[in-house]
Amino acid sequence: MRFSGFATNTSILEICSGGSYYQAIIHSHKAYEMTYLIRLGQFFFKTRNYLFPILVLALYAMRPPQSMIFDSALVESASDTLAIILVTTGVFIRFMVMGFGLVRRDGNQKSAHASALFTKGMFGLSRNPLYLGNILIYTGVFMLHGAYEVFVIGTLLFVFIYTTIILSEEAYLSKTFGADYAAYKARVPRLRLRLKNWPEAKKDMSFSWAKALLGEYNVATQAALMLAFGWWYEVARQSGDAAIPMLSAMLIASAFVFVLSMRAIKHDKSIRLRG
Repeated sequence: MRFSGFATNTSILEICSGGSYYQAIIHSHKAYEMTYLIRLGQFFFKTRNYLFPILVLALYAMRPPQSMIFDSALVESASDTLAIILVTTGVFIRFMVMGFGLVRRDGNQKSAHASALFTKGMFGLSRNPLYLGNILIYTGVFMLHGAYEVFVIGTLLFVFIYTTIILSEEAYLSKTFGADYAAYKARVPRLRLRLKNWPEAKKDMSFSWAKALLGEYNVATQAALMLAFGWWYEVARQSGDAAIPMLSAMLIASAFVFVLSMRAIKHDKSIRLRG
């Protein structure tokens, strides 16, 4: 005897909850969602250089910055200090990645690409230390704004964006490196730092501050300029005076000198990187 195309010894409960047909539907739905997220990540990766600044500016313009958080100068000062710490930590993590000299700019403007699987240095602590640094930088920038809506929406948005980018890269790396990448995933977290891996991660590795500075000076400069913009925007909206505050002016001037110095060093053939 048959019931709706299924044998009578297959219960309706099994069909609806644990049966292979139901599981196939769930698997198909999850696969569709993952494919969508991967494509979205590829879009964000391709457009990141101009889309991300636009998003930051749009979020900053969404609401005027608060003069004091919770009407407390102490909380405002603590929030600004924490914002600077987050940005600085993000830049430092990226410096640590580049200082070990493992990373080559394999990714292009259209898609992620890797000629080798990096598992040492900071990649022994996190599979995506560069993106972890970026998330910390953007979190600090949004915290500096002062409005909790901007902080919450901005932080969650960029965490989501980088999650989709990471998923798209994981799909590529799994296909390219197979079992080696699967083993790497099993021992190293996707984003957070597993500090207990550090002794093994730095084994037979050497760090160079010259490589770190020359490899990441653009990121450090962009972070400084975002902080300068954040302070200028806050002062301008509160006072109605568009003049650039001294701290912002100092950051902009320092960033300008820093970039010129790094570019001069980078193009000087007589200078050789050590370490």
